[in-house]
Amino acid sequence: TRWQKHIKTMKQELGVLPGDNFIPFSSEIGLGKAELWGLIDGYIRPSENESPDSEDAEMIANESQQEESTEA
Repeated sequence: TRWQKHIKTMKQELGVLPGDNFIPFSSEIGLGKAELWGLIDGYIRPSENESPDSEDAEMIANESQQEESTEA
């Protein structure tokens, strides 16, 4: 119940709206760690249904070439 009270207070103070991403996180006990990384991962990796734009495709190609030259 203590967590729920803190979550409610944080949402009110931060002005969190319904539908906003809000993930309670504790570095001490690891609460929310997996959910937070999942959210971050969703922002940095395009979904399988989306195709990267030309800049993204070029960046990915350059990274692949750099990895290959590093391994050689």
